[in-house]
Amino acid sequence: GFARAEGEDACSRCDPNHYALERWATCRPCEAGEFSASGAAECTPCEEGFARAEGEDACSRCDPNHYALERWATCRPCEAGEFSASGAAECTPCEEGFARAEG
Repeated sequence: GFARAEGEDACSRCDPNHYALERWATCRPCEAGEFSASGAAECTPCEEGFARAEGEDACSRCDPNHYALERWATCRPCEAGEFSASGAAECTPCEEGFARAEG
């Protein structure tokens, strides 16, 4: 989680959502759908039901009627006739006698 560019006197701790391995000159950003604390040697994938777009500070829980699988950058809406609670990894079909429009 530290890097030292040529000409710098000391190694610098990587910022959150960046990482560096031993002997790297620069910290690299985590991919969308991943995160890290400052000084990290690797990025961690967002859990199912959470997503992180590039530029966001942390993984965010998906809203109701949205879902995300591991490492997704955005939560996706459920299809018409499906629903989910917040933080869902999948949508559930509405039971017979129930309906839900898209949106």
